[in-house]
Amino acid sequence: MAKILITDDSPTILDMIGAYLRDAGYQIVTALNGVEAVEKTFTEHPDLIILDIMMPNMNGYQTCRYLKNERSTSRIPIILFTSRDQPADKFWGLQTGADKYILKDMWHTDLLGTIEVLLRFRPQYAGSGELVQKLKPPDMWEILYRINELLDKSLYEATISNQIGQLSLSNDNLLETVNALFKLYESFISFPVAALIMGDRKECHSYLKVNSKVGRFDLGKIKGESLKIFAGGRAGETGSESENLQIIVRDDNRELIIEEECLIRDLAQRLFHIPREEGGKIPGLFTFCLSPIVMENTEELERLKRISRQAFIVLEDGFLFERLRGLAITDDLTGLYNRRHFFEVLNREYYRAIRYKTIFSLAIMDIDHFKKINDTYGHMAGDFVLREIARIIQEECRTTDLLARFGGEEFSLLLVETPINGAKILCERIRKQIEDHQFILQNQSLKITVSIGISWSSGGEEPSLGELIFFADKAMYQAKSLGRNRVCLMEKKDDSN
Repeated sequence: MAKILITDDSPTILDMIGAYLRDAGYQIVTALNGVEAVEKTFTEHPDLIILDIMMPNMNGYQTCRYLKNERSTSRIPIILFTSRDQPADKFWGLQTGADKYILKDMWHTDLLGTIEVLLRFRPQYAGSGELVQKLKPPDMWEILYRINELLDKSLYEATISNQIGQLSLSNDNLLETVNALFKLYESFISFPVAALIMGDRKECHSYLKVNSKVGRFDLGKIKGESLKIFAGGRAGETGSESENLQIIVRDDNRELIIEEECLIRDLAQRLFHIPREEGGKIPGLFTFCLSPIVMENTEELERLKRISRQAFIVLEDGFLFERLRGLAITDDLTGLYNRRHFFEVLNREYYRAIRYKTIFSLAIMDIDHFKKINDTYGHMAGDFVLREIARIIQEECRTTDLLARFGGEEFSLLLVETPINGAKILCERIRKQIEDHQFILQNQSLKITVSIGISWSSGGEEPSLGELIFFADKAMYQAKSLGRNRVCLMEKKDDSN
């Protein structure tokens, strides 16, 4: 016969519900308040508990939270049985850990069936009854201390979750959000190195966060183990079309990474993986290298999991926003930046150069006889040539350079902090690489060349931004008129006289 503990400050309710459940074949124990309910849970070890919410000394919310957070009583099903019918009351009641929330005016239709279901599917584990019997029931002060402790922890987690939520409003890109998240994690847990992976079949972003001295082999190990977990056991594979890895080092101190070294002992045993739960749009995985003490602290690890659930939501928003932003500024065919984005960056760089008296160069490149390629081999072949040339140019560019598809068969290249001589050397290298490349179209090897024009700014207001573009375009047409497949520099105004 299952034993049920009914807790209510009304003797009338206790008598009525008690009689009803006895007639249904249950053994009944009663309590008049939350403190008494906790004591009888330890002395009577019931199979199910019914709690009123509004009670003196200790209400039903507090009682439920206490019992659900004690290992010996956490698996006992709890029904909150109340007259409070507002949605917020039910929400908070279920947040405390209650299994069901039943209104008192619905007891005759809902109560008995709910009890039967909860008892039928109650989680069981060996020795649960014996464990409760062996423990001494806590006194009122112990209970209140434990409740306050639980509330402090809940407030602590809620504060961190709120700070995580604010990150999506205060950071402009995904990398900034990731960096801010790792700093937030550092405020409540210590780790020498951690990893984050987020991505789908289209793209995957991986981040390694370094907080103290680690070896390059350590980074390879945590990256490899994380990718294996993320990919479901396929070592080194994510299944994404494009992958991006960034290493974030505390205070940008690259001396923390020691080449050809393995500094973290038992690294594999110290890795704690937190995969994103199913249901999110973008899969993700956090991996933390934790101390052996923390690895044995179940409560700390569970808190880390709960906080990471909130972090994944913010990261997904940042991931998808960055993807949409990328689509808005990217040329679909070549994957380069589009003309609009190029002009936005060029405009900023022009005025930055005037303010700080810096230099930059601008190159415009045009594929020679491109129309003939389209007419002879078809537009699909023309698209292939555009993609190949974009790839070749991109491989020659530095990370600080900005390459875009300018329109049609034209490409534009912004070379920041680059004088004209440096720009000419780079563009000559690009021209030569394209000239020497074998373009295979319909089983034929085709020679393709480009003509390049370069203009530059030395940090003054002359030439104007419009003139810089005009001069580069004019220099490119000069290269074509001189026989194509060459690099020409803009003519200064003085030179034209």
